[in-house]
Amino acid sequence: MPLLAELKGTKVRMWPFDHKPPHIHVKHAEHLARIEIMTGSLIDGYLPPRVRRRIVDWLDRCRKEILLRWQLASRGEGFGPIGEDCAEKGG
Repeated sequence: MPLLAELKGTKVRMWPFDHKPPHIHVKHAEHLARIEIMTGSLIDGYLPPRVRRRIVDWLDRCRKEILLRWQLASRGEGFGPIGEDCAEKGG
């Protein structure tokens, strides 16, 4: 699964051709969760509260860029990672 971002040790990934609603897969230590992009709602899994807040804050700041990558992934196109500040890494 392609890496979308790494935020203070928390990995955020997105599957190509994944089902709706648009969501991200988050892994922090032994915890896994899926979070809806538009609302920040937990679909399933668990994240410690501080990690979940950090991810939701990041979603709020970067929603436009994350949704663009969701559209690319839903068409099976590649996408690059983005940083905590929504800037493309390495760019």
